[in-house]
Amino acid sequence: MGEDKNILTDSSFEYGDWSAQMGTSGLSTEHARSGQHSWKMTEEGASYGETYSRTITAYEIDPTHIYFVRLYAYQEVQHGGIQAYWQDKEPSIGSATLGTAGQWNMYGWRFDRVGFSGSQLFRIDFEHYNQAGELWVDDVLLVDLTEMYGAGNEPSQEECMRLFA
Repeated sequence: MGEDKNILTDSSFEYGDWSAQMGTSGLSTEHARSGQHSWKMTEEGASYGETYSRTITAYEIDPTHIYFVRLYAYQEVQHGGIQAYWQDKEPSIGSATLGTAGQWNMYGWRFDRVGFSGSQLFRIDFEHYNQAGELWVDDVLLVDLTEMYGAGNEPSQEECMRLFA
């Protein structure tokens, strides 16, 4: 449910509509949850840092609406964290410690954008915590819950994790 309401284009990374902002990233066929590609983010791990990747398309954000982001991430060796952002806007949409290696793990965050609006680039961060590593991301979903369900009827975080799994 909701895949047809996805605000993001190329959310399954089939066309390369994303770019590396910091670090090394790009289309990969090594691990793909759906389709033929995922987005691979690589860090050398010399110091604490992050690899950022972002959409090349800006999306219009309504500060009165509630949104939900869901993505899947895969690692061969477990370490680090993942975050979602609106380009350089703080605070992040959400963050999590990366889950079990060798499988696709789902992450999701329900959020609002009170405090800023307008066209924004969507960004994914891989935090590597001083360790070299690789992270594959696939099937990113961004939906406007207010548009889908109406103001005051947006599902909770827990409901969103079930509805958009």
